[in-house]
Amino acid sequence: TALGGGGANKQIYIADPGNKRIVAFDKSDGRFARQFATGDLPPVHHVWVDEASARLFLLTDSQLFAAGLPQ
Repeated sequence: TALGGGGANKQIYIADPGNKRIVAFDKSDGRFARQFATGDLPPVHHVWVDEASARLFLLTDSQLFAAGLPQ
């Protein structure tokens, strides 16, 4: 499990490789906000999110994936 979303981000993002998803929770109250399926990606070990530029970065054992952050 990996966490991401420090700094000015409004949400914290948690990699859940067992369920092939990234889950986002609101930092202010801890409520579930949304989730993103990672599909056939290898298990994600690190998540980095820049909400200001709407970018999501996922690190696996050997690859770095970058994507637009769904709104």
